[in-house]
Parts: sequence; C-alpha cells; structure tokens
Amino acid sequence: MDLADESGATRKLKNGPAGSAAPESALLLETDGPKGGLTTKVVTSYSSLRESLASWSTFGIWIIVFPIEDKGRKEFLREIVDLVKNHVEEGGRVVTA
Repeated sequence: MDLADESGATRKLKNGPAGSAAPESALLLETDGPKGGLTTKVVTSYSSLRESLASWSTFGIWIIVFPIEDKGRKEFLREIVDLVKNHVEEGGRVVTA
C-alpha cells in the first residue's frame, strides 16, 4: 500500500472519556480523579504511566505530559509506545506535551 492509499483511509474515532497523565510537578495544578469529563492521573514514574495507560482502554483521548528529563527504562518506554500505537490504531486520539 502506498502513502496515497494509506492517507485516504480513515479510522473510526474511538468514543469515551479523556484521560490526562502528567508528572508529579502537576500536583500543584490538578488532583487525581474525574472532573468535567476529564480524568486526571498524576504519575511519578514511567512504570506508573504505563499502568495508567493500560487501564484507559475505554478512553477516547489520552493527554500525556512527559517530564523534561528522560530517565525512563527502555522497556517501560517501549511498552508505553506500544500502548499508544494500539490506542491510535483502535481509533483513539493522543495529545502529548
């Protein structure tokens, strides 16, 4: 399949709530839990992020705020990338910052 064929194919968008995961510096701004259709989860490690994303299989949108420093173990980062890839392939949307 060439790029033109691939770009023309549209995926059905996944419905469901939005989830936001952010590093612990976001504790000053948000508290964990649902509010106004957005579920917020403050995570303190890439392992916690992986677990949160794995539990958000019904969410339509994932908002992920990555920490500035890159200290994650490769296997956790790979699993996070795989979770995000599967979410997008199932029609989910991802916003990163």
